[in-house]
Amino acid sequence: MTTLSTPWYMLCLVLSVAQCLEALHTSSIHTDAHVHNGGYDHIMLFAMAKVGSETMKASLNATYVPGTLISYPPIVKVHYAKVANDYMQKLPPGSNTLVISIVRNPIDQQKSLFFQLLEDGFYPGLKLGQASVAQLVEEFPKRIGPSAFSDHWKTLAELTGVDVMEQQFDFDGHQLLAHNAATNVSVLVLRLEDIGYWQEIMKQHVPNFVLRTQNVGSQKGYADQYEAFKKSYRFPPDALRTIRSHKHNHFYTTEERNRFETLERHPAQ
Repeated sequence: MTTLSTPWYMLCLVLSVAQCLEALHTSSIHTDAHVHNGGYDHIMLFAMAKVGSETMKASLNATYVPGTLISYPPIVKVHYAKVANDYMQKLPPGSNTLVISIVRNPIDQQKSLFFQLLEDGFYPGLKLGQASVAQLVEEFPKRIGPSAFSDHWKTLAELTGVDVMEQQFDFDGHQLLAHNAATNVSVLVLRLEDIGYWQEIMKQHVPNFVLRTQNVGSQKGYADQYEAFKKSYRFPPDALRTIRSHKHNHFYTTEERNRFETLERHPAQ
């Protein structure tokens, strides 16, 4: 019996064509759709989970990129450091690049992340609509550690050469904008708590920006269960101490941080 196999040079040809097609596809995704980017050649939303990144992605008409590509669309949303680093490494020389990152009060962020992962089926045997609120309260600290995302700002500095911890957040302007002149990379930090200002802020950087709200927990099918969970679960003191040490706190006033903890201990207030 004769065994048929594809010659190696044919495989190389097929791979080359596929790679070319991927490059053409990813480079042209936003040819007609992406917003006028205010002088920036490239925009990367480097996002933690559950900070409003789906709203920012939709508003920028960005493409979510879960893995590395041969070439990238000009406006992307990225969660993973490996992908973000690859994107930055492949920027054409002389590019003017804006990197956006969003912060959120970790107390709310971690609870929201737990329900997002539940909805996405990450916890076999623990399903929304079937698990009781008491079960969810018991399982939450086993699934989401209080130090979640604590290394984000270090990674952002490594990617961009901009250490936002050395910059003062503009609490009146609701943003932090810093620039690395050596690489022509600007970093913009926003807070989810200031989403009501995002339209005004982003118009300064992306003139045609239009806010499009997406992925809001209160509008999901699990909204009632989520609210019940938030009212029932209280972070223990050791978890609050860990959260208090987060670099996220750099973007909040002492009064705001105290209010977050007060509301966590006494939600009725």
